[in-house]
Amino acid sequence: MPEIATHGASVNKSAFFIAAGFLGFWAVGCLDLSPDGRAFACTDDCADGGAGGGATGSGGGGTSTGGGTSTGGGTSTGGGSMTGGGSGTGGNFTTTDALYAVWGTAANNVWVGGSSGAMLHWDGKFWANVSETNWSTRALWGSGANDIWAVGDDALTMHWNGSHWSEVQNPVVNNLYGVWGTAANDIWSVGTFGDVIHWNGSNWSKVTGSSNSIFSTVWGTGPQDIFVGGSGLKLEHYNGTVWNQIDTGQSNTITALWGTGASNIWVVGSFGTIIHWNGVSWTLVNGDTGNWLNGIWGSGPNDIWVVGGKGTVRHWNGSTWVEVPSNTMEDLQGVWGSGPGDVWAVGYKGTLLHFP
Repeated sequence: MPEIATHGASVNKSAFFIAAGFLGFWAVGCLDLSPDGRAFACTDDCADGGAGGGATGSGGGGTSTGGGTSTGGGTSTGGGSMTGGGSGTGGNFTTTDALYAVWGTAANNVWVGGSSGAMLHWDGKFWANVSETNWSTRALWGSGANDIWAVGDDALTMHWNGSHWSEVQNPVVNNLYGVWGTAANDIWSVGTFGDVIHWNGSNWSKVTGSSNSIFSTVWGTGPQDIFVGGSGLKLEHYNGTVWNQIDTGQSNTITALWGTGASNIWVVGSFGTIIHWNGVSWTLVNGDTGNWLNGIWGSGPNDIWVVGGKGTVRHWNGSTWVEVPSNTMEDLQGVWGSGPGDVWAVGYKGTLLHFP
């Protein structure tokens, strides 16, 4: 697999650093990424890249209404900023493909999927292009390092067995946008026209849902506690037997779900929607942004990341959502980390971010 030489940025630990135009360089200024994966500073006249502008914003306060009481108390700034941006070339290849999904099993085993068959792998030292399809990957999930699923356009369901990717047939024909499971023999994927399919360890089968809307996300706490969300619908729940709609008090499009358990579930969506379930009621939480929120992931109840349109990044510290400067205006689509000190976010035009 080809190795990609990267360049990067030295930033405050409260900010991400960015690789724009994908892995041609890491902005601010020009910084080489050392072979062991650590960024170290160099001067602005190093090759393959250019500096651009950058800015940070601060969050307001206030409260929000709907679906119960508001928590979070607004946002605060992330305590640091980044400058730079733009795009460049370097290493063995570059890409401006949209990157939609990121998922992994460890700090040295991270997968990124995107448009036009883009499939990238980080081994802790280098990024490699391991694409084996022309279809766009929209979501990734696995039960382990040798059992990973990618789903996407034209009903793509592709499986990684530890050595290669292979396409697996399923009973639908439309785009799939979300995938999640509890085990290698209990995996769910959702997509267009209310498509819900299930993997039992041997084959994919179609499951009858309760809506014909576009499902964009699936997540749960177990085989009998599964949630799906999407456009033009309220949140839907599967109890192992039947689907039921859930009234969260909101009508905006749901784009992503994540939680730590049955009494701590977060939902994000269009126009900055953030909703929280505490086991009793749904609450609209103020994230102080009107941008679409597209991805959510956390390492625990007090360490949750949300990404979205125009480079939006928010972090939940257990009491409030904090604005973290990303130094990009590209829409961010997905976020995942191996722990609090190793978080990746991906987005349009080959944008790849890493924290810290």
